[in-house]
Amino acid sequence: MVVRGVDPASVGLLFALQNTVALLTYLPIGRMTTMVGLQPFIGLTFIFFALFPLSLALAPDGYGLGLAFVVWGLREIGEPARKALIVSLLPAAIRAQGVGLYWGIRGVAICWASLVGAIVWFWLGPQALLYVAFAFGCAGAAIFYLYTREDTSTGELSLADTKSRHVG
Repeated sequence: MVVRGVDPASVGLLFALQNTVALLTYLPIGRMTTMVGLQPFIGLTFIFFALFPLSLALAPDGYGLGLAFVVWGLREIGEPARKALIVSLLPAAIRAQGVGLYWGIRGVAICWASLVGAIVWFWLGPQALLYVAFAFGCAGAAIFYLYTREDTSTGELSLADTKSRHVG
């Protein structure tokens, strides 16, 4: 926001818009997962994670930035489903420890993102960093859709059968 010259009050309003959009999605989407399943909403989360940096890179000032922050708020569309999936994959006896382990591994795995982001910013500039983030987001969404399948009878997500994808 500093690069764009957006004043602190406007940044606060943009974050308020993002959080309002996120809060407005939790209950309706949480209820919809019981009808449609978890996969569509978890996948949409990955798509919106990818679209935010792209929308920020392409957005002109003013309403364009507002639209980018609406996209950022929509990234929460699959948050209840994603957390339900994480919890449901763990046996009840070790659920709390498993969730803690998941968040610990996730934290270690993503802690390098800020360093890589700083390097990209330094070498290529802030605009390029947004496009790199978009590319990584697209890769994450593609991996999710390629390697997960939802059993329509049970509504459970599982890894896709990768054996049928190999030829020869």
